[in-house]
Amino acid sequence: ALARGEAPEAGDAVLPRLIAAGGDPTDATLLGNLVMMLELGRTEVRCLLAWALKNLGEDPGTVAELSRLAAAGPGQAAALRALSEACVQETLRLDQAEALMRVVTRSFTFEGHRFPVGARLLLLMRESHRDPALFEAAESFRPARFLPPAHPEAAYRPFGVGAQFAIRLSALVLETLAAGFDWRVLADGPRHRGIHHFDHHRGDVEP
Repeated sequence: ALARGEAPEAGDAVLPRLIAAGGDPTDATLLGNLVMMLELGRTEVRCLLAWALKNLGEDPGTVAELSRLAAAGPGQAAALRALSEACVQETLRLDQAEALMRVVTRSFTFEGHRFPVGARLLLLMRESHRDPALFEAAESFRPARFLPPAHPEAAYRPFGVGAQFAIRLSALVLETLAAGFDWRVLADGPRHRGIHHFDHHRGDVEP
């Protein structure tokens, strides 16, 4: 435990940094916000992985390629990382129900509608990520679209901004599974949306 005003010895975790900056570790609002961030992050990554496993369960060719690259050793590490992250990015493109909230700072007119200063905008990312004008075969799971050459950056905004931590973490899980497991979808049904940004089908995946 740290006395108030005492700096932590080491580490880059959020709570020690807040304490070092003078934050009160007993403040209920501060602790509540930290718990909420942790819970949302845990739930979203879990759901993201469920979607990725579901999509890959219907794409045995990509799973076979991931397994081949994983078995090839360090010489194919870069290719394995690129493909696993592409699988996660394509999953986010297809199955994320994210929305961005923005406040208008300068009035403008779009498609006949006027947006005054102070108006609140809700931008739906999932709809733009499935726009056939931006993505060929937009409704299909095609991880290769995120391999070089890169996709248009302006057309793709998972989580609204950078999502490298979630993408890398999820990709590591896929790499580990591909190295030693096979899986297939046993049942499927209508897409289910819960209170979080994305959720998986009401189905089962057999390891």
